[in-house]
Amino acid sequence: MSRFEGAIPYPVWDLDAAAWHTAQKGGAVPKGHIRIRSSDPRISLVFLLGPDPIKLTDGWGGWETIARPRQTAMTQWTGTPPFRLTLSVMLNGWVHNRYRDNRRGDVELKLKQLINVARGDAESPPGICRIDGIPLPVNRWVIESMDMGDPILRVYDGARVRQPVTITFLEYVPPEFVNLRRKALAGPGPKTKVVKCKDHDTAAKVARRVHCDWKDIRRLNPQLVKKANQKLKKGTMLRVPVKEQGRNRQSGRRGGD
Repeated sequence: MSRFEGAIPYPVWDLDAAAWHTAQKGGAVPKGHIRIRSSDPRISLVFLLGPDPIKLTDGWGGWETIARPRQTAMTQWTGTPPFRLTLSVMLNGWVHNRYRDNRRGDVELKLKQLINVARGDAESPPGICRIDGIPLPVNRWVIESMDMGDPILRVYDGARVRQPVTITFLEYVPPEFVNLRRKALAGPGPKTKVVKCKDHDTAAKVARRVHCDWKDIRRLNPQLVKKANQKLKKGTMLRVPVKEQGRNRQSGRRGGD
């Protein structure tokens, strides 16, 4: 439920405006506040931490069980999930107004910048954030979700002068693409089999015996076969292509005709 500015007393725990402005420009972050930075879209926003405790979840585990018949299930590690950080902040238009950094005294511009980081805009994808002011196990985060609380509205125009927001961040882990080997996506090659060399065999003789080209034997056995008339040691095992039955039947029919 929204509240109006004149309905509550001025808070005594408000941040000094000069200190807020210093943190906004990249200086030290005061206690009880955080700074969210992003280079694309470019922002540097300072927020007062809300009353809810900071929650850091996930980031460990990654084990799953695999059932085995009549035995204890086997455990297998599939990888660690990214950290998830949930914290509540207050967008504070009163501080802006006191320092004359935002004469309207509302938080609409800051809220729009925060939404642009979460959703992206016409020029940038969703931003990768850095969070200053609290100790965290990792440096880079993305905004997973935002939950808007009940704002405090300005009486004469209904603009939001204070807006509590609960933000859930997810650890940013950049994608790593594995380079595929050459011909990795090619279809399966021709079938092959293994034959044993006889006395006085050469690559050409073996090719005639199995009805293939000797170059196919060289391609399948690059360490053993170099030339067509190369003498091969008795008992040498060579991989050779399998004769295709469909072509033989077709050629036989043509010969019979």
